[in-house]
Amino acid sequence: MQVLWICAVAIGLAAAEGQETGVAPGCGDPSADPSAAKKEDKKYGIHTDVNSCRYKVLESYRTLRLASCVIECPKFNKTARVGKQCLQLVENTLQEREDSATRMCRVGRCIDKWCVLGPTTQKCSVPEDSRNYRE
Repeated sequence: MQVLWICAVAIGLAAAEGQETGVAPGCGDPSADPSAAKKEDKKYGIHTDVNSCRYKVLESYRTLRLASCVIECPKFNKTARVGKQCLQLVENTLQEREDSATRMCRVGRCIDKWCVLGPTTQKCSVPEDSRNYRE
C-alpha cells in the first residue's frame, strides 16, 4: 500500500513538472485587472466655467449645487453670494454596499466663505467633472 502511495505522488509530481502554477481566479494581482480597480471615492465634482473658475459641486434633483462657497479662479478666489444654497455630503458610518451613486447631503447656505449647514438633508450624488464652454 505504501508503494502505491509513493507511485501516485511520483506520477503527480512528474505530471506537474514544467507546468506553471497560476493563482485561483479572483486571487491574482488586482492592479492587473482594470475592471477590478476601485473607483476613486470623491467628495465633490469640479465644474469649470468659461473664465476657468473652478466650482466644487454636488448634484441634487438634476441640478448642480455648490459644495464649497469659495470659487477658485486663476487670478483670485471669489466667494459665492450670501444665502446661496450649498450642500455637504453626509459621511456614511455604516459599512453598506455602495451599489447606487445616490447619497445624502446636508443643506446649508453660504455666509461669507463658509457653508453654514441647517438641519435638513436631501438626496444627492457626486457628478463627473464638467466644463461649460458657453458665455
